[in-house]
Amino acid sequence: MLGGYDSPDRMQAWLDVGGGREIADPLYGKFGMYLVGFRGDPPESLVSTKPLRGLADLKDWKFRCPPGMRTDIFVKLGAKLVVMDFGEAFTALQTKAVEGADAGTLAVNKALGLYEIAKHTTYPGFHSMPQDHLAIKRAKWESLPADLKAIVRVALEKVALDRWTATNLAGAEVARELVARV
Repeated sequence: MLGGYDSPDRMQAWLDVGGGREIADPLYGKFGMYLVGFRGDPPESLVSTKPLRGLADLKDWKFRCPPGMRTDIFVKLGAKLVVMDFGEAFTALQTKAVEGADAGTLAVNKALGLYEIAKHTTYPGFHSMPQDHLAIKRAKWESLPADLKAIVRVALEKVALDRWTATNLAGAEVARELVARV
């Protein structure tokens, strides 16, 4: 979700108490599916060879971006997008084919080695929040006894919380490392 939520708990709150379930159920139902729930990570951080202090810095900024809605948004903000595969981000930055990349969270960007080339980042991230959902065929879901439905829901909530916590901790550690470099 591009700019839709700033944290996975807000996305979950929308589903659970903000009317999201009432919207999702008929949509998933059209395909014979039942949405059990979501799992999300903190928003991604852009990497850049130049500082990105605000929207004005996106004007004419050439960066790697995956295709889809985000390209339309960044083009409207004045950026010059190069649509390429995720795996090409490192080489594109290294060869100066782009000035930045939309690749992942702080920890993912570090693991890819992007901060060895691009010294700047946006943190906290603001533009997209990686997310997954768990859906099951409605007939199968409805055939489960209540205790198994509860186990599936709680297991998804546990996985979601563990993943969000781990990603937050990893991001905070990378943020400390990047600030220490400055």
